[in-house]
Amino acid sequence: MRIFYFLCLLVWFGLASCQKKSLRLEPSKDCMRICLNMDPSTIDPRKSAEWCASTLNFLIYEGLTRIKPDGDAELALAQSIDLSEDGLVYTFHLRDAYWSDGAPITAYDFEYSWKKILTPRFGSPCPHLLFPLKNGEKSIKGEISQEEIGVQAIDDKTLRVELENPTPYFLSLISFCNFYPIPKHIELKNSSWQNSIDQNLVASGPYKLVKWLRNKEILLEKNPLYWNSDQLFLPRIHISIIPDEKTALKMYENEELDFISTVTTPLSLEDLDYFRKQGKLQVIPLGGLLFCTFNLDRFPFQNSNIRKALSYAIDRKAIVENIYQLTDIPATRCIPPVLIGKQNRQLFPAHDRERARILFAKGIEELGLSDLPISQLPFFHSLILSYEGIDPHRKIAQTIQQQWKEVLGIEVKLQEEDPKTHMDQLFSRNYSIAIDYLIVQYNDPNNILERFKYKNMKKNFPGFENSGYIDLLNQAACMNNAKKRLEILEAAETLLMTEMPLTPIYHFNQGLLIDSKFTNLEFSPLGNLLFLKIRPTEKI
Repeated sequence: MRIFYFLCLLVWFGLASCQKKSLRLEPSKDCMRICLNMDPSTIDPRKSAEWCASTLNFLIYEGLTRIKPDGDAELALAQSIDLSEDGLVYTFHLRDAYWSDGAPITAYDFEYSWKKILTPRFGSPCPHLLFPLKNGEKSIKGEISQEEIGVQAIDDKTLRVELENPTPYFLSLISFCNFYPIPKHIELKNSSWQNSIDQNLVASGPYKLVKWLRNKEILLEKNPLYWNSDQLFLPRIHISIIPDEKTALKMYENEELDFISTVTTPLSLEDLDYFRKQGKLQVIPLGGLLFCTFNLDRFPFQNSNIRKALSYAIDRKAIVENIYQLTDIPATRCIPPVLIGKQNRQLFPAHDRERARILFAKGIEELGLSDLPISQLPFFHSLILSYEGIDPHRKIAQTIQQQWKEVLGIEVKLQEEDPKTHMDQLFSRNYSIAIDYLIVQYNDPNNILERFKYKNMKKNFPGFENSGYIDLLNQAACMNNAKKRLEILEAAETLLMTEMPLTPIYHFNQGLLIDSKFTNLEFSPLGNLLFLKIRPTEKI
């Protein structure tokens, strides 16, 4: 028995040593070491819904187009495009390209993948992204057959796409990873291929998967069959899964990581100041919004004046100046300025204590509770503000908690959650109030507004639905005049901020720490790291 326990200890120490070593790669110009704060939720690009999964899917798959540093779309797997005069029909001509197993990438892969997303029970978190396709919305509702969706492979190299209305942002839209095809020839043989990840995973993008130790690390290597592999100068990418930002920062300082983004590794105010003074912190624009969402299915958030009171009581300027200093902008609208020529609008006050108190009293009266003192309100001791357990969000939650108590006299409990649990709670609407963030998926204001069109949309965290709002978005979709279209979208945004199912807190940028042995890193306004341009320097 003692020998058995001794052998178990040896095995345990051996595994622990290997796992520790696996996160400690030596510096090398052949491998860039980055990190994510949670394991990517899926390897299926059609089901990607969060930053970590999208980051991985952008590396191992590719679509018809991709985003450039200036925010415009350029051709990728599409070699050329024909557009009809009415702007409704795109004909994509595919270049010669291959999956990493040698099978050709065909138009049939795209047709199959896009139509699968629009299957009612497929479970994509973002099916609304495909609603510009003719009959796309009707398909997800089960009102038509799949054959009636406006996407058809004419032959191996030709994909015909018909839209409901002219969509000026369409080429940017399809650069997002939800539009990347999966290998049809693999899925038809094994429908659960995405659940058994190994080195045999078939890729279409610049990198292929070599190793994935769940919740620990991912190793990617250059895909030799990638159509543009001659222009790819970074042989390997190693991704460490590090939930704790302090651990990630320590690894960067110990030269065990080469790259950190504040999107997945939020730095404290002190750390930001330190690296800024050292000249090591890069700050780039990002289509990001930090917000507080209210669950409209829970009392008392059915009342818009209660929601607005909570919103107006938040001091956004204090949060931006004292918690996260990346030239962030206090948000008085939900559309990130980077999407609209850096313009900002004030659709509600950034902070108005007196107005917040008036609206709160009005909301209490509308709920029939005006006879009760605040401490005896039925929700006084049950309000919970949930947030992801990272340093900035923790401080923001504490600050908002204190501001609501000072301005409105209400008690709110805080609930810290790990990233995956927090996301699951939002998707299932199992929360009362929550802090979260979003990063735009394509370069158009509609990307934010369409999330709140229908209550049953998975990313509509508050569960908002308004017939007037739906009408405005439908009008904008049919509008050919760009100026008038933007005016209609602004009217929809104004309505959304009047109803206040969520309250924006600030528009955030992205802070980056990058080791000097890598150069030519480029970023899109949407925050995408464009690995294709990265070159190792001679410095090791």
